[in-house]
Amino acid sequence: MKIKIILAMVLGFAVSGYSFAADPAASIDEQFTALDADQSGSLSPEEVRNLQGIGDKFSELDTDGSGTLQPSELAAAMAPAP
Repeated sequence: MKIKIILAMVLGFAVSGYSFAADPAASIDEQFTALDADQSGSLSPEEVRNLQGIGDKFSELDTDGSGTLQPSELAAAMAPAP
């Protein structure tokens, strides 16, 4: 019985991972929402301070100069290099 439960959990995680891989934009949206602690719709320097490659390059990634990161700016920062 325990093996069936473990197998079901592993299968569930595998399917969840597949859905993120199939729709990377949804994954970025979910990550953005999770990081947006104050639910302002943008990320402040404090909200991303500890993110490697994001927090230390905040001003560079803030392409519109608003002082916050918009979802499109985070998506661009997380996009794979060409």
